[in-house]
Amino acid sequence: MSHEALITIAPLLDARRFRDPEWERPDRDSYWGGSLTLLRREGVPLLIDHDDARRIGTVHALYELEVGGSKWVTASATVTDPPAWLRKHTPASFRRHDAYTVESVKGAQRVGAAFVGEVSVLPPGVEPAEPLARVITFAPAKEPKPAARHPAKPKGAVTYGSGQLLIRPNIGTVLSVR
Repeated sequence: MSHEALITIAPLLDARRFRDPEWERPDRDSYWGGSLTLLRREGVPLLIDHDDARRIGTVHALYELEVGGSKWVTASATVTDPPAWLRKHTPASFRRHDAYTVESVKGAQRVGAAFVGEVSVLPPGVEPAEPLARVITFAPAKEPKPAARHPAKPKGAVTYGSGQLLIRPNIGTVLSVR
């Protein structure tokens, strides 16, 4: 049985974090909105501790999501082979390939553009580079609803004897304006 997970991976730079000493440390990176993109359109691997031989699923999309009063880049993943220890609050990490970064006055990295090559969940005892990166939801995947046997016709559709479908505009639809 597969599972669905949302994983916070990267803090977005916002007004609150911009001058906060906790976020100005050289070991703490932050990201401009829209700065992270998946390396591959079809998704990137979800791994255990950055080990390519321990793939447990696929990350399909990245979102900007507000979590705990601040915005995060959040990965949406399907987990096909979850380890027994994987649950909500499990630490996480990711591998990025930078295209553009800027260093702040105090040495913190501000990432302007980068590609995410993989996302990892970390086993007990392994600390992530970003201390707040973690799994925020983990639940069994919902089964897709079966497709309707006879799809409904669009409004205004007429079927001819040969099975061809003609869609007529509704009465009152504006077709053009002069």
